[in-house]
Amino acid sequence: PNTYRKLSKYLKNNNVDLVIIDHLAMARYFFRLKKDFPDAQFVYNSHNAEGVNYYQSLTGKDYDVGNAILRREDFHSIFDYLKFIYVLHIEKRMITETDYSIAISESDRELLCKQYNVPETKILHTKPLAKFSRVKKAEDMERFNYKLLIVGSMGWYPNVRGIIWFVEHVFAQLIQYKPEYKLYIVGRGPLQELKDMAAKYADNVILTGEVPSTEPYFAECDISIVPVFEGTGIKIKVLESIARGIPTICSGFAAKDYDLNGEVLVADKPE
Repeated sequence: PNTYRKLSKYLKNNNVDLVIIDHLAMARYFFRLKKDFPDAQFVYNSHNAEGVNYYQSLTGKDYDVGNAILRREDFHSIFDYLKFIYVLHIEKRMITETDYSIAISESDRELLCKQYNVPETKILHTKPLAKFSRVKKAEDMERFNYKLLIVGSMGWYPNVRGIIWFVEHVFAQLIQYKPEYKLYIVGRGPLQELKDMAAKYADNVILTGEVPSTEPYFAECDISIVPVFEGTGIKIKVLESIARGIPTICSGFAAKDYDLNGEVLVADKPE
């Protein structure tokens, strides 16, 4: 209530006529603001297609937008099922009741339009702006230290599943061939699955958890890996790897929302 009072007071005192709702979690304020300030325009910055992400994270299955049959038995519990229905309901309201929505990838824009049956003009696509300084120098490329890097949020299910796939299907074979290889997994909030996997490969996998800066890891490692095969939204880690100047290998899924011209190597199979 206190936060809403501050928001309401600010809008009133400053004659605000355009409000950007940043992320689905802010829906709690939007519905009241729209009622109290009917003349203002509201724009929803979606970040991701949250309904799709939530379904995949709760069930481990792909969500066929427009054709999905929602079954209670697909979820681990009735509580998970109800949470998903609630997220879907809130996202629909945000998309349909705001004046415009912003999607940060073209594929997200198409997905949200189809999911909620809204015209393409209702959802705008804007590329994210991310600035990272280059840390790899030309002379760094002449040395190879057998150090690989994966950067990201280690609590987000596409990252977790992709990393485990990479370690089990690629890295495990790589260290059989060359035991010197090290894999640095850098990012906040690693789930228990990642901790267990890192313990299994303790001699070769370094799970850092949250770090003050990723720069030293980009400078130290030889190749950045982005093994993401699911989830919506744009993969900022692809932009960061390119900007840092490190050779990058990513999945076709992670690369699909960029206009790339050879900046990364695309690989979808273990070999």
